[in-house]
Amino acid sequence: MDGDYVIGGVFSIHYYMHTVKHNYTTMPEPLSCAGSINSRGLRFSRAMVFAIEQINNSTELLPGIKLGYEIYDSCDSVSVAVNVAFQLSGGLDPVFNTGDKCSQSGMVMAVVGASGSTSTISMLRIIGPFNIPQVVVAFIPTGDMKILLEELSRKPSPPRQWIGSEAWVTDRDMLRFSFLAGAIGFGIEKSVIPGLRDFLLDLSPSKVADSPLLTMFWEEAFNCRLVKSEATDRSVCDGTEDIKTLQSSYTDTSQLRITNMVYKAVYAIAHAIHNAVCQKTDSTIQCDKFTKLEAKEEFLINRNLTWVEGGTQVRSPKAII
Repeated sequence: MDGDYVIGGVFSIHYYMHTVKHNYTTMPEPLSCAGSINSRGLRFSRAMVFAIEQINNSTELLPGIKLGYEIYDSCDSVSVAVNVAFQLSGGLDPVFNTGDKCSQSGMVMAVVGASGSTSTISMLRIIGPFNIPQVVVAFIPTGDMKILLEELSRKPSPPRQWIGSEAWVTDRDMLRFSFLAGAIGFGIEKSVIPGLRDFLLDLSPSKVADSPLLTMFWEEAFNCRLVKSEATDRSVCDGTEDIKTLQSSYTDTSQLRITNMVYKAVYAIAHAIHNAVCQKTDSTIQCDKFTKLEAKEEFLINRNLTWVEGGTQVRSPKAII
């Protein structure tokens, strides 16, 4: 979505990257994802959209300024994450403007993500020289852990005491591996995000059809096709599908941990931009969307940013420059 200032998001919405065997006689295909949808990663991305829509509708935070976003699927792959980093670093505005008062439209101010430490470090090496801050919201990839656990489930193994990191030990999808019973781990404090569940459930077939990603999620969740296709034996969705009855990591808002970090990261970025481009005169807030921001300087100043939300003081997540 376009905006005066753009925030990038990188999440593992798929577990795997589509593997292509190159013959070196034709141009390689663009990197793409494969496998099933990671419902938890999809929830992270939707939480980011939810926060941005809240901010854009606010009369106190960045009034008159529209935040945009560019969200990418890293496929839980370092190769894809690096490719995304180059896209974010290159800017999103197709028009080159040499004027003194050019808009910041298309300029990526910060990146929220990625969903794994390895991908995050790789991206940071690309975007770091461009002074684009990155808010880290996760650690070890769930996809890698799933591969290991699926292999272990094929053959009974001796009992183990599992110690997990936040990224997978709080993932409810892991409950299907019975040998993880008794696992202990480190987790971010769970939180409540008012209005998020209603936002996540506000999906009609027509709204889903406008998004290829949501279409894929819908068809996997309900095992049907929104559009008739001979490429699959799935029946066409008949309109009785009700997302409110769906048992999925996407709809489960009882354990909002990393999701809340994504939500706070967006607000931290918005407050940093607000402090840089807005001034309060008496009771009126005036913001200049043509202000040229130096991302590194602004986010260094606002690294320990706090704000009040719902009567509670909130501290921004850790930002890495």
